[in-house]
Amino acid sequence: MNPTDPLATALRALPQATPPDDLHARLTRTLRARRARRRWLVPATLAASVVLGLLLLGQPWTDRDPSGAQLATTSTPAPSANTELASLQAYSQRLESWLAEISDDAPRDARNLMATAELEDLVGLVDVQLSAARSASESLPLWRQRVALLEDLAAVRSEPFTLAAESARTAAATPTL
Repeated sequence: MNPTDPLATALRALPQATPPDDLHARLTRTLRARRARRRWLVPATLAASVVLGLLLLGQPWTDRDPSGAQLATTSTPAPSANTELASLQAYSQRLESWLAEISDDAPRDARNLMATAELEDLVGLVDVQLSAARSASESLPLWRQRVALLEDLAAVRSEPFTLAAESARTAAATPTL
């Protein structure tokens, strides 16, 4: 900068800015409050995701039909391939209807969008393989894979709603500066 520059001269003539007296104390309180929330938020989120995962994993092999009504159980030693296949198909249909009900209007980051697109492509690929399967023994592993991909897709598609609820709780609990 040239010392005779009028802009440099005007900037040097400005008074020094001083922060408010309690700014540091408010920032310290806010950061401590956020750290305290994170201490319980991360374990609670992990515990909830484990419980949800266990519930979703156990879902295809329960004694419920797609509407949720309890079916009459028979004492069979092990489910046959056809029974497991029908259960996987019903569960896949429930997941697809749930995914269709989720709004696509939620804001998403690029990683979330890419993961959604990739999972949808993989489900489409499994569908193509299912159309070529000739027997229940060929299609059973494909249906298992399809259900697992739909469960992953449901987790990815529901993430913006979880983040929105979390940010709303954070905004309500954070003191304003």
